[in-house]
Amino acid sequence: RHGGSMRAFDGVISKVNSDGTYDVGYDDGDKETGVARELIYVQAVAEPSWSAQSDGSFSPEATEAIHRIFTTFNAPASSEGKWGMAEFNAFQEALAEDPMQTEEEFSGVCGSLEVKQDASGRVGAEALVALYVQTDGLREDL
Repeated sequence: RHGGSMRAFDGVISKVNSDGTYDVGYDDGDKETGVARELIYVQAVAEPSWSAQSDGSFSPEATEAIHRIFTTFNAPASSEGKWGMAEFNAFQEALAEDPMQTEEEFSGVCGSLEVKQDASGRVGAEALVALYVQTDGLREDL
């Protein structure tokens, strides 16, 4: 219900805010931020595809989710937004997976994902994309 009025308008939730409110993009082009849950009527829920497509790409929603996971385990500012073994291990531990023990093991995982490490041994979000292409585990990890 735009602006808290009694009349409901069609739209799509564009963001879930940390305070429990929602940002809404209405079909007529209007936008509203901080909408309380009790003002939203759900008519249909679009289920995004979390599996990689035949070309190895993901839907925009899945791509956004992968990048959100990547930034959750953000590397130090000096690493230019890339993961090393420490960040990858933090991600693994959050999933109750065994962490890697050596840099060689991390390099082996990168090699199996066919992702090149930079000069400092770090990788970008493409490593997480490659992991989900191989494992199809994105839905479970969300």
